[in-house]
Amino acid sequence: MRCTRRQGFTLIELLVVIAIIAVLVGLLVPAVQKVRAAALRMSCSNHLKNWGLAFHNHLSATDHFPAIWWLGPGMHNWSVPLLPYMEQESLFKQINLSQDWDGPANLAAVSKRIQTFICPATPSSRDLTLAYKGVTLGPGDYIPMRDVDPNLFSTGILQRTPGSPDGALIERIPTRIADISDGTSNTVLLGEDCGRSNQYKNGKLTGQTFEPVGWAYSSPSANLDGQDANGNILGTRSMNGNNYFEYYSFHNGGCNFLNCDGSVRFLAESLPIATMAALVTRAGGEVVQGN
Repeated sequence: MRCTRRQGFTLIELLVVIAIIAVLVGLLVPAVQKVRAAALRMSCSNHLKNWGLAFHNHLSATDHFPAIWWLGPGMHNWSVPLLPYMEQESLFKQINLSQDWDGPANLAAVSKRIQTFICPATPSSRDLTLAYKGVTLGPGDYIPMRDVDPNLFSTGILQRTPGSPDGALIERIPTRIADISDGTSNTVLLGEDCGRSNQYKNGKLTGQTFEPVGWAYSSPSANLDGQDANGNILGTRSMNGNNYFEYYSFHNGGCNFLNCDGSVRFLAESLPIATMAALVTRAGGEVVQGN
């Protein structure tokens, strides 16, 4: 009888193959993560572009942008009059404008989860903190900037400007294009403030929460306070330090912003606080440096 030798891998050959596979996986995973992050950022940008179209369709119909919040006679925010322009006509009709946003007749409507209100990079765990009056509020990640905090001037972090510290949208009073004297391409209309009602600092959960703030929340606006290196309010950082009504995203290196002209751009988190202040004021009279 002939004895045939069985062919197979030696232990050394097997270890070499495993090592090669490990190296390839190590190279592939970061690339996949990078592609996924870019896709999420692009999807977020598209949401803001849709909001830009809604703002300008509303502008064409009414000659103004909506106020941050308004009484009709119930209290509602900027997003409600834009719903018909966001393919949410049926949702708009469910809202009783004579009651506040969280009145009994409106709780079913404000609990609706609408994808164009949500940055896809935001962790879904925050849904657990949006329980309010027996419903889970529909989350919202995009808000206007109300104004620049006067503490930034009193502390010397910012120098006072000759114009107004108001943002593109203000409370109660609609905004006309003529009110945006700094120029629509130089003025931020909406930006990201993601993850609420969970509080985040520097990309990490603090374990704290604040008031439920769904997309229909009555006063959904940021106030430019600046943040310090630890994510605390009042400092020289312009974004991504703290999401307590400050601009904050889960994208690497910055946030997406919608300008008053309908354009969307990604601003780096290293943007100087003075440049951010110039971009969020509608009539500040500042000269916007390169960004």
